[in-house]
Amino acid sequence: MDEAYAAIDLGKIDMVTSKIYKHQTLPKSIGLPEETKEEYIQRLAGTLPLFTKFEVCPMQDDRP
Repeated sequence: MDEAYAAIDLGKIDMVTSKIYKHQTLPKSIGLPEETKEEYIQRLAGTLPLFTKFEVCPMQDDRP
């Protein structure tokens, strides 16, 4: 997945992201809701072209 973000390629990001993916923007205090994969990809489509570099730090999900 890191390579897809490093390439700043929305198609690659979509391909390597699970159908059940949930995205949480941190810090939670900014109030953005959790997004489904589709919502996240749609938001990325509008913002990804603004980036020249993108760093991803995967986190372990503690939910049951």
